[in-house]
Amino acid sequence: MKNAIRICIILVFLVSIGAGLVICSQDKPAVEKTQSFIEQYGPVVDEALNAYNNEDCKNFYKNFSKQRQGLTEEVFKAIWIDMYKRDFGNLISKKLIPEKCDLNTVCPLLVYRGKFDKNPDVIIKVTFAKDDDSPDYKLFYIRLDADLGW
Repeated sequence: MKNAIRICIILVFLVSIGAGLVICSQDKPAVEKTQSFIEQYGPVVDEALNAYNNEDCKNFYKNFSKQRQGLTEEVFKAIWIDMYKRDFGNLISKKLIPEKCDLNTVCPLLVYRGKFDKNPDVIIKVTFAKDDDSPDYKLFYIRLDADLGW
């Protein structure tokens, strides 16, 4: 009986170690995937936000998906200048919030905490999409929100 209990304990121990190794081995590629995505598409986000600061509609929409490129200068002005710029001002700095990002979806999401000259705590959500004819992601949507406590 004691041997059977020892064998059960050893089996439980070995199974839990094996499960831990599987989980740990999955974490590293996910982290690498996130880092790779950020390295590739972070500059695209920076370029769009610099264009926002400069009120440059053409460069703001430059890296957007074809699905969104029909957006006009009037739409840019109404949303980005008359609404976001009025409320938040220019972007001063931003920092990625990795735990809020979701790359395991059809439309990957990067989330940043931004500091603007009129509001020091703004959430920046950036969604990406692929066009049918491209293997690469393009910007699909950028949203600014006053931090709501998350």
